[in-house]
Amino acid sequence: MTLLRAQPRTEPYLPIHDMALTGPTRCFIKCSKERLERKSDKDIIAEVVKFAAGDPEKAFLLITLKAGRRAYIVFDYSNPDHIECPVLGFSVKKHIKGVCNPPGIAEYVHHEVNIRKDTDRKHKCSFPYRMEVSYLSPVALTALISKA
Repeated sequence: MTLLRAQPRTEPYLPIHDMALTGPTRCFIKCSKERLERKSDKDIIAEVVKFAAGDPEKAFLLITLKAGRRAYIVFDYSNPDHIECPVLGFSVKKHIKGVCNPPGIAEYVHHEVNIRKDTDRKHKCSFPYRMEVSYLSPVALTALISKA
């Protein structure tokens, strides 16, 4: 009789040297809605930027989205014109970890930011956008949620 052993869960986390903020970067953060209710989105961004050896003064909040039990924050780092640039992902639980981006996440994040930029032009609004939704489309969920 062969015993089956549970395989260790492998999380797609990146080493810190791959997560350094050195130039224009668009970042997304996944965290619990509860954490976002305890701390402001700007405080969470500051923690992530410090974790990634960056300067919190260069971070600019773009979008905060609450969906179900999760919260997602998108910000630009050293990117005042909000142009498309490399995307880094972070997971904030007990500790901050860099995550490997699931396929399509960069395109999805840039698409969401571009929609908001177009809205800004049409309605003379500006970043940041903060919203809570009760439903995300399956495409959005697939793009936003990896093994976290």
